[in-house]
Amino acid sequence: MIRLGNVIGYCVALCASFSVWAQDRHVIWLETEKFENRGGWVNDAQFVDQMGSPFLLAIGLEGPVQDASTTVNVPKAGRYRLWVRNRDWLPEYSPGKFRVVLNDRLIEHVFGANKKGEWTWEDGGFVELPAGPLTVKLHDLTGHYSRCDAIVLSDDPTFRPSDELGPLARQREMYGGVSREIKTLEPYDTIVVGGGLAGTFAAVASARMGCRTALIQNRPVLGGNGSTEILVNPEGDSTREPLDPGEGGIIEEVRGDVFGYSERLLKLVKNQPGLDVFLNTHAMGVEMASAKRIKAVVALDVNTGQRLRFPGKIFIDCTGDGSIGVWAGAEYRHGREPRSMYNESRAPEVGDVNKGTMGGTLRYATEQMAQPVPFKAPDWAHKFEKCSDFNPGRHPQLRFGGWQWVIEYGGELDTYKDAEIIRDELLRIIWGMWDHAKNHCPELKEEAENFKLTWVSYVVGKRESRRLMGDYIMTEHDIANQTLFPDRVSYGGWGIDIHPPKGFYDPGPPAVFSHKVKFSVPFRSLYSKDIENLMMAGRCISVTHVALGATRVMITCGLQGQAVGTAAGFCKMHDTTPRGVYERYISDLQQQLLKDGCYIIDLPNQDPRDLARSAKVAASSAAPNEVYKIATLLPTHKLDHDRAVMFHWKGGRLDNVALHLGSELSGPIEIPVEVCAAAGLGDFENGRPVAKSSVSVPGGTSGWVVVNIQRELPEGYYFVWLPKTAGIFWTLFSQQVTDTSRAYRSPGGKWTTMPQTYAFRLSPGDQPGIKLATETDQSQRLFAPENVIDGFARAIRGIPHSWRPDPQQPLPQWVELHFERPVKFNTVHISFQSKLMRADDFDIQVGQDGGWTTVLEVRDNFDRRRVLTFPTVTADRLRIVIRRAQPDMGICEIRVYDENDG
Repeated sequence: MIRLGNVIGYCVALCASFSVWAQDRHVIWLETEKFENRGGWVNDAQFVDQMGSPFLLAIGLEGPVQDASTTVNVPKAGRYRLWVRNRDWLPEYSPGKFRVVLNDRLIEHVFGANKKGEWTWEDGGFVELPAGPLTVKLHDLTGHYSRCDAIVLSDDPTFRPSDELGPLARQREMYGGVSREIKTLEPYDTIVVGGGLAGTFAAVASARMGCRTALIQNRPVLGGNGSTEILVNPEGDSTREPLDPGEGGIIEEVRGDVFGYSERLLKLVKNQPGLDVFLNTHAMGVEMASAKRIKAVVALDVNTGQRLRFPGKIFIDCTGDGSIGVWAGAEYRHGREPRSMYNESRAPEVGDVNKGTMGGTLRYATEQMAQPVPFKAPDWAHKFEKCSDFNPGRHPQLRFGGWQWVIEYGGELDTYKDAEIIRDELLRIIWGMWDHAKNHCPELKEEAENFKLTWVSYVVGKRESRRLMGDYIMTEHDIANQTLFPDRVSYGGWGIDIHPPKGFYDPGPPAVFSHKVKFSVPFRSLYSKDIENLMMAGRCISVTHVALGATRVMITCGLQGQAVGTAAGFCKMHDTTPRGVYERYISDLQQQLLKDGCYIIDLPNQDPRDLARSAKVAASSAAPNEVYKIATLLPTHKLDHDRAVMFHWKGGRLDNVALHLGSELSGPIEIPVEVCAAAGLGDFENGRPVAKSSVSVPGGTSGWVVVNIQRELPEGYYFVWLPKTAGIFWTLFSQQVTDTSRAYRSPGGKWTTMPQTYAFRLSPGDQPGIKLATETDQSQRLFAPENVIDGFARAIRGIPHSWRPDPQQPLPQWVELHFERPVKFNTVHISFQSKLMRADDFDIQVGQDGGWTTVLEVRDNFDRRRVLTFPTVTADRLRIVIRRAQPDMGICEIRVYDENDG
């Protein structure tokens, strides 16, 4: 059973009639993407699912592009009819006009101006052709996105190619537009479709787990939205707690500037044994082994037209559109769930199907020249003559930069089916923005005089599309409550970032952030509930529209990719399904991810094969606590900002709220207090005032003070906030309290949510059975040698979890593991505090015969985490000797393995 994305089957009898007819007549079928010389045209293959084929697109920022050309053999001299499949993409203006040249004859008809606005075959008339070689050219007339899919010449005057995608696909096959035969490749253990960060990391992780893996990517480069075609900077966890090294795992091997992601990712996959990469290869459908199991992916080489069949055991959908899952029959959603479905505060009252999502973005680049560069806007560009024509936050700037995410459109359309329409509208917006900057803006016009438009992306960076449903659907509540799922395998920390469906045209802000906290992603949201051998990572995982606002950013997607790629290895190892991994091997999967450098929130290393866990640790010295003082380790926070604590109220009369406040002032002070209702946990920004009061804080004291409320309040979330007040501080609880959140706000700014909880008590109500932070043991040695085996390979909530040598002592300094008896090992994992707090030069030494032997010297290290191998040794001691290091160097974790033990 084959399910194709844009081919729905066609009558066998009709196919047979084509074959008989073709024996007497001649059809020359030319797919433009297969032209020998594309000139200034580019292969646009991002809309194959919607219109059936790649096509050539003319992008000329300064006028018409160079001709595309190819040579074909005319089998018989005669009178041929010319058909050209093209699209007049904006009938009001018909911007993309072009002509066809046959040998040296310029066909009179102008294509791209048929006023239909859809892909169609346009009759170019009749032409006499001699037998033999024929040179065919596409001659662009405008540079304004002319587009041509195919050219057909037929000596039968009644022949007309089909406009229907199903019959048209069969005609392409019959006349050589695509290969007649589907080439079947050798079976793979894992097939990953989609080459963004999620797909690339999934493929690499799968191969590293011993799976024969294929990575299928429909673009010429890797990186997805972070590629050189789109240039959106990959983002991830932005909570950035003190000493936070950022996300770990495969991302650390490629993290860098946005302009280099495609190159770094390609190098990564090319150097990975067991991984085959297929660029410019677009998945067209799936072949099913049964109703619940995929057998193969069918794909098309978008340059050659060769059709390919990829048989496999485990399939990972990283397409962003959920295409593999949808074709396989998996349940999916596209749109916004209504608030009533999950009671999400950020959800709309009324949901949407196939619309109401976040839109896509195009970007542009400019260059400052030595001389003035005039710019005349094309008539089809949108007109923004006044700065006030732009909605808030969307005024253009002169230079390429992160601000361009506001160029967004498509949320009110179907971001999958209407993808080409969305792209074209974004082009109109960009050209209109540049016209405003160059010719109309009173603030930019003078500076803009020497600026030139040098690049406009034509590949859309998507934010949202179809989401495949798993055994668990993440919601806003999982972000707000920071749910620690027992099957958590990755994390994020961007916050819920939702853009309005109207995008660029919305009168409100371009985006609304909330819930900026670290959160976990469960494995159950990364495999299909319906298709037993399908996993997913990226935009198409099992989340609500609201939760997607937090999970969709690229590095967070990449972590999901590493998780499912690693899980594919366990599927092979145990001959099971992804659900089987969840049911029987989830702990093994989690421990493997930790071993591979990933961070799973609050999950310690419990790997039984790690020899370091049972060792005793000593060091040459250890830094005193005094070298490290940060706010998150302080038991109190000064009211140097507006500060707030949020809690859940069961409903009924709230008599008062007690707060644990202290004062450095000599006398008492009265502080205004406001209570606000919140739409959901962590949503401070949209608070609705429900009560105002004040509290008196005695001078020079610290303790509980009572704020009188005396209000009937319905069940829900509320927060109490205090304004910035010099000399006053608020005590924290020693740990996060369930169903609470805290935040701070600069004057005139927005609330920023943070971990931990400010101390409060509700009356009436149960008191949190948690100590104040001031009551906890403050004598903990922050940089003790034992921290290197405490189970955590990074700082957590500001706690370093590292050994740091005494900065007053000269290098070299060392940390040492003592094993109970001599053990055999050949691999050492070292995780430093961060990339900026690493050792540059260090040695690995082993204790033998009462002395020390150096087994490895590392010089000029630039990485936070190193996995180091050497010939197998047997020893009862291991020492890491630091010879040169960055300031505040620390080692968070040391692991020791014998990797030859099977």
